[in-house]
Amino acid sequence: MPARSAFRGRAGTRKEVSMSIFTSNANRTVSSLTLSIFILIAAPILQGAAFAKKTKSRIPDITITRAVKGELASDQAVSAHLIDVRTNDGIVELSGSIDNLLARDRAVKLAQAIRGVRAVVNRIEVYPVVRADSDIRVDIVTALAEDPATDSYEIRVDVEDGKAVLSGNVESWAEKQLCASVTKGILGVNELKNNIKVSFTPNRKDHEIKAEIERRLELDPHVTEGLLEVAVKDG
Repeated sequence: MPARSAFRGRAGTRKEVSMSIFTSNANRTVSSLTLSIFILIAAPILQGAAFAKKTKSRIPDITITRAVKGELASDQAVSAHLIDVRTNDGIVELSGSIDNLLARDRAVKLAQAIRGVRAVVNRIEVYPVVRADSDIRVDIVTALAEDPATDSYEIRVDVEDGKAVLSGNVESWAEKQLCASVTKGILGVNELKNNIKVSFTPNRKDHEIKAEIERRLELDPHVTEGLLEVAVKDG
């Protein structure tokens, strides 16, 4: 009898353990199902809230278009009436036709600086005034000589069918870009190839540094010309 009782006791214990394991597994299954259901319900809500917040913070396309048009109209280097502006989902498209490369590049930079602009698609065509290559070359050489930031460098200028090619040496990347900007502003230039090489010089004269800084500020659409004074001493 005691042995049978002990056997029944062990059987009962195994049964209780099995029931406990079953109950534990069932609870885990219920918990997993509950978590899955919660995720399925919460995910769309959270995504919707994030999208609503993003949409709310995004600047309307019509506002961006007006801002770009206003910026173009206020810039003397750009013929704003010749440029069409469209905005779709923060992407600005510029189209139209102008007569010089510099105005086209500046229009793009002005548009890129507007808050809310994600990208700028440049479809502006350049139809320069038809001029003799010799006249275009003379104007480029003169403009480079008269510009305080580029007058001290010997830049070779070649023009063929309105395509200008610059070569020579300057002391900084900024000066190379300035030579390009000056050339792009000349009527008749329809294309530019800038072959100028940069040869860095450690010790530069103060007046050269000052002239370059002033010219860079003048070309920067974010800076109002005349409000800043530049002074350079010992570099």
